[in-house]
Amino acid sequence: MHDVTASYKVLDSLPINSTAIDDKGYVSSKIEEFLSNFGINLSPIYRQNMKKDSEYFIKRKITEGVETAFSVITAKFGKVIKATSIGGFFN
Repeated sequence: MHDVTASYKVLDSLPINSTAIDDKGYVSSKIEEFLSNFGINLSPIYRQNMKKDSEYFIKRKITEGVETAFSVITAKFGKVIKATSIGGFFN
């Protein structure tokens, strides 16, 4: 599943007045409108040919930390799950 698709399932559970910092894949008026219905501000990192962003470097640093954390977590899992039952998955 693409992370933008997954975002529709999880970002709406953020507290009201939260700010979601996302990469250029999230630059979409549709997502922005969806989140505004829940009182959430979307603050994407815009592409170079789009409007200037005074907080670009701060957002980039935050997202790098998050992406590194996910890389460390996913590296702990194998590339293939061969479990045939939920019990086998946890063993």
